Amino acid sequence: MLGVSVDPHAKSRDLKDRLKIPFPLLEDPDARLAELYGVAMHDDALAIPAAFIIGTDGAIRWEFIGDSPPDLPTIDSLLTELTALAPTPGAASSPAGSFPALRPLEEWR
Repeated sequence: MLGVSVDPHAKSRDLKDRLKIPFPLLEDPDARLAELYGVAMHDDALAIPAAFIIGTDGAIRWEFIGDSPPDLPTIDSLLTELTALAPTPGAASSPAGSFPALRPLEEWR
């Protein structure tokens, strides 16, 4: 699991720390990934809140597209979908570096 933010580095770091996000939060400052997934809001320099479950083959298996910035899926709905889509034991995971435009926040240090 990972998150992606189109926010500037300092704001992304604050968000990760304030919300105690336990997974990597990647930066997409040019909203290139948001554009690819159809959730970029270029006029406002924001991205529509969204969640995607992506299979090891890169295909979108499930998506939630919010109506406004505070609109996010519930943890229960994400867990339900992840459980339903869980790969069989021993299945390969997505290769690292699939999205070279993104950089983990830790690389900014």
